[in-house]
Amino acid sequence: MKRYFIGQLATEVGLTPKTIRYYEGFGLLPPPPRTQTGYRLYTPETVEILRFITKAKTLGFTLTEIREIIALRQQGDLPCPHVHDLLTERVKILSRQIQDLSLLRDELKRLAKRSASQARTLTSAVSVCPHIERAQIEVPRRRP
Repeated sequence: MKRYFIGQLATEVGLTPKTIRYYEGFGLLPPPPRTQTGYRLYTPETVEILRFITKAKTLGFTLTEIREIIALRQQGDLPCPHVHDLLTERVKILSRQIQDLSLLRDELKRLAKRSASQARTLTSAVSVCPHIERAQIEVPRRRP
């Protein structure tokens, strides 16, 4: 069976050794066996797990969600129902974000059009810039 040192593994999957060590510490990868001199030795299974992680991240899954999916599989369960629920929720979140971004785009267009025709001088009623201060957009509140 082929074994990889961390640098070889990083090259194989297109990640950095630091990222691989982080994933290991985060619980996405099992601790690999080590050589007598302490070097990590990874297996082809690790390559597949890292490719899975990369693809799942590209789809918008968080590392915590990916860890849950991997844990279900390692317990012998098929994670597909859990993944379905996560995908459904992700679609809802993305739909809200798209709607919010569309509203933001429309407001930015309106501001850009208005700012092109307005005077570029400061008045006493303005703190910094009237184009931003008069924007018709709700500022999200930070959670304490």
